[in-house]
Amino acid sequence: MLPNWKYLQRVSKNLKLEEENYFKLAEEYVELSSRFYCESFLELVYLWLDMVFYPLYLLFQIYMQEFSVMSVMSVVKTYQLWFDWFRLQELIQKIDHWKLVVRSFGGPWITSNDSTFHVFVYADGMQRIKLSKSIVKDESSSLKSTRKKHARRTSA
Repeated sequence: MLPNWKYLQRVSKNLKLEEENYFKLAEEYVELSSRFYCESFLELVYLWLDMVFYPLYLLFQIYMQEFSVMSVMSVVKTYQLWFDWFRLQELIQKIDHWKLVVRSFGGPWITSNDSTFHVFVYADGMQRIKLSKSIVKDESSSLKSTRKKHARRTSA
């Protein structure tokens, strides 16, 4: 069931939202989560090797002064994996916040049968709330301008 716009406008008036593209963040979350949530044991072992054991091996190589040019590529790969991991954790926190906000407004208003893409349900909810806030701003500014015009007409 879609939300009542008047209710969303009234309730979201004092809510502060970050100016974000919620669907882009949801796409990024789906991409990163598919990279880190492994379906098979072998994929999990490879992930652990790339993120934990291989950096330790590289530190050992540096200590033994056997660091080569080929190791630089491995360092870059390890750095990128850890960077993506922390980005995924940041997105998980943002999406948890989305869930809290959307549920407090009586949502989610659409559903998804695929749990992988359920994050788009909350992105849609946040987009609706953001849109209702912008409608409130547009209406209040147009209301002020019509009041000024009416005041000019009555005073003249």
